[in-house]
Amino acid sequence: MGYAGGHRVFTYASLALSAISALMALIPFLYIWMILRDVLAAAPDYAQTVNIPHYGWMAVLFAVLSYLVYVCALLCSHLSAFRVATNLRLAVTKHLAELPLGFTERFGSGQLRKIIQESTGAAETYLAHQLPDQAGAMATQVGLLVLLFAFERGSAFAIPAALCIGLGMDLGAGGGSFVHAASYAFSAVLVNVTARGNRVASALWFALSILCFALPMNAHAGLVLLYEGLAATLLFLLIPSRFLRGKRLCSDEAAQEDAAVRRKIAASAAALRELYDSIARPRTLTEENPAAIFDRAAEKVCRGCALCSYCWEKEYQRTYTALNDATAALLRRGQGRGEDFPSYFSERCIHFSSFLSAVNGELRAYLLRRQYRRLLEDDRAKAASQYAQLSELMQSAADGALRPVSTQPVHSYEIGLSLRPKRGERVSGDSAAHFETEDGTLCLLLSDGMGCGEAAQRESSMAARLLERFLRAGIDAPPALKTLNSALSLRAESTDSFTTVDLLTLSLQTLEGELYKYGAAPSYLKRGGTVRRVTCSCLPAGLQEGSPPPEATHIKLSPGCFFVMLSDGVADSLDDEWLQNLLAGWEGHDPQQLVAAILADSMEKRGGTDDAGVLALYIPEDSGGAQAV
Repeated sequence: MGYAGGHRVFTYASLALSAISALMALIPFLYIWMILRDVLAAAPDYAQTVNIPHYGWMAVLFAVLSYLVYVCALLCSHLSAFRVATNLRLAVTKHLAELPLGFTERFGSGQLRKIIQESTGAAETYLAHQLPDQAGAMATQVGLLVLLFAFERGSAFAIPAALCIGLGMDLGAGGGSFVHAASYAFSAVLVNVTARGNRVASALWFALSILCFALPMNAHAGLVLLYEGLAATLLFLLIPSRFLRGKRLCSDEAAQEDAAVRRKIAASAAALRELYDSIARPRTLTEENPAAIFDRAAEKVCRGCALCSYCWEKEYQRTYTALNDATAALLRRGQGRGEDFPSYFSERCIHFSSFLSAVNGELRAYLLRRQYRRLLEDDRAKAASQYAQLSELMQSAADGALRPVSTQPVHSYEIGLSLRPKRGERVSGDSAAHFETEDGTLCLLLSDGMGCGEAAQRESSMAARLLERFLRAGIDAPPALKTLNSALSLRAESTDSFTTVDLLTLSLQTLEGELYKYGAAPSYLKRGGTVRRVTCSCLPAGLQEGSPPPEATHIKLSPGCFFVMLSDGVADSLDDEWLQNLLAGWEGHDPQQLVAAILADSMEKRGGTDDAGVLALYIPEDSGGAQAV
């Protein structure tokens, strides 16, 4: 800080103000927590929550104050950074004036000026922006720990504590990824909702959730996360229970605290999204200047040339114009040619072929660096999208945990299912599942992997298995499908595969539900002699850009009707007239017989050239137990 002189005090002030701003930014979350606490404590008599307006205005006040303090921190850091940059330029210029004249001529005035400007500019950027942000990041972690230990001492402490530990690891590692925070927080939610105090079950659910996060990642990052999770699981099982407060895990108090824990999960989900929005500030992607291509090529070729001083000093403006005119053609084609340069430049240069070869080498390196930076930015955006979806999963899981179980009578149903592989294959690339959730929702799932055989079956079964896990955990279908689509998009980068998803969630009390499709074949609702076809226009899971919500169609069933889901190996929207005629004329009541008839006619029409899967649901006229054939 010697170059800052008397302005160094502004640097110290900016660090202090940035830390204060980061701590003040946490106070609104404290007031949000107080609002949720009062609402949950007063339910259902919400008239008692008289302090909520005060808490809300205080949250807004501290958010504004945090922003103003951060602006003051940046003002101080910029004052010091500008002074440091100015003094650095003066010191370097003074040092150059004391050097022999031949040293300056060897490098060239333009090159020396460029080095001085870039070096002092980098120091200015670090002091003005990066140093205050580092102080704020460290203060945020300390403030989070203080708030967690001060306000969360119950069994729900595991969720915010896991989130804090994961954020600390991600911020310490750098790179803009929030994988540890996402995986640890979701693992804590899953363990709290499903394990219910059982130590072995807690370890298994934790390992399973870590595995689910590691599968879509690239090989190196996925293996690192998997090794960390398995090591933590093994250590948790080996440590004696008395060191982990095992009596509390197995205590009957766990059942009594379930309601409070689940309410706090919802509060943690809301705070998680706000926390992410405050940390993941948008960045401006700065492209590398293409002039660096010619600078590096000139360093290799022109330095020892007899015409170096003539081209780069006396004729600098014409040289600069010639290179600038050739830049567009080089970047467009990805390779330089002699005709890209003006004739007065190519004829004057006595080492033009060597210069052109050096330019092409530096151009390839420049394009690779640009591609790498854009890939990093895309990965950062995908990680941010997954991290934002984590809050949706947590909120959905909390809503499912708090949702009361209905006592209304449920309708009975019968299921027919058959998967037929492509002719010549041993296994079908389609996967199907049907199950009931705790709140009385029937889920029918059919997935079709790209291609056929074992590879397609592996992709489709993974999608079906992960989606079933989400739905059984109480997570609503839209956030579960969005998360699945994001995971499959990441996996598609390495496997070049995609998967169609057909999902029906049906309430067995009201026989109403939603049909979700990601690139799936049409589904059919048969009621008496009429048939309704339901189609979609979106792409399969893994090909969707971003995280769009899946297409949803409201379905209303009634006793005596059939609902049929199938893969595109059976029929599609351009060739299904025979199928609609078969359904309209069907007079039986056994869904398995209907499935067999559909597959038989499909084999006759298409000859078994693709995997074929059919899943049929029948609602009987009379009441009775559920059957799955």
